[in-house]
Amino acid sequence: MPAILIHGVPDTHRVWAGVRRHLERTDVEAWDLPGFGAPARTASAAPRRSTPTG
Repeated sequence: MPAILIHGVPDTHRVWAGVRRHLERTDVEAWDLPGFGAPARTASAAPRRSTPTG
């Protein structure tokens, strides 16, 4: 069973990077709470280029 690391507010999963380096386990996951961290990217959420209007 994997170990799940959950951060506090207002951090992201990156707060666990230093801890994970020292663990012998390879089944460790660090999750972001909803609304924190990088948003999920989908095809419909592809970045759009904005062009200046003249």
